[in-house]
Amino acid sequence: MSKTFALRRHEVVELCPTVAEFKDRWPALFDILQINEEFRRITTLHLEPTFIKMLDYYTPKLFTIFSCKGGALGQILKKKMGAIQQYENEDVQQSLLQQVMKIAVCKKDDQEDFSIVLEGVQVMTGLGNLTRVCAILLGFTHALNLTYPKQLRNMFEAFQKLFLELDVCRFSPKLQSLKNKLVY
Repeated sequence: MSKTFALRRHEVVELCPTVAEFKDRWPALFDILQINEEFRRITTLHLEPTFIKMLDYYTPKLFTIFSCKGGALGQILKKKMGAIQQYENEDVQQSLLQQVMKIAVCKKDDQEDFSIVLEGVQVMTGLGNLTRVCAILLGFTHALNLTYPKQLRNMFEAFQKLFLELDVCRFSPKLQSLKNKLVY
């Protein structure tokens, strides 16, 4: 995969194939290890270890900030988390066909299976936990040169700029406010 990186990046950036076309052309990329490596090739950062380390670092302060805001913030967070839904196994394929970017949580026999759906294509399953899913989804957005969905833009910006410290010279006002609260 490292030998074909330049060709793959050219295809992604210049030709803008659909996720289904790209999955057919480069099926090896749709593996956890390869997404981590592709992200490292693009950014020189190790995706999952860096993401998890920074999430662990910021989590206590985030809980403090969220608990201080009270009920209004809780309502806003519930709306934002609408991108994460739970499905019964029979309903997964039909419900996800129309989704641009979605994290699906399928419950079966008290087990949770996390999946990533991009442009109606289930690209990865069996990811273990939500933290890993968020990191891998961020890796997919970079590897496939995807734009962040409007309703998830702030969340992805926080992942990218706070947790991975990429493009830290330009913060949106909302993210700058959050960063100030986390630092001070």
